[in-house]
Amino acid sequence: MSGNFYFYYDKDGIRIAIGGNGKNTYTDKFNFIIDTGGDDVYDIENDTEKGFIQK
Repeated sequence: MSGNFYFYYDKDGIRIAIGGNGKNTYTDKFNFIIDTGGDDVYDIENDTEKGFIQK
């Protein structure tokens, strides 16, 4: 994970990120991501693809 983040939480198996403007890179497993813009890279693991929305 790299870039500019407004908020990051990683505790008890829960991983949440709110990314800022610019290029952010997300790696490994996330439970919830909100990103406000930029040319981001998502190299993440999820239990299922349902619920993952990329716009």
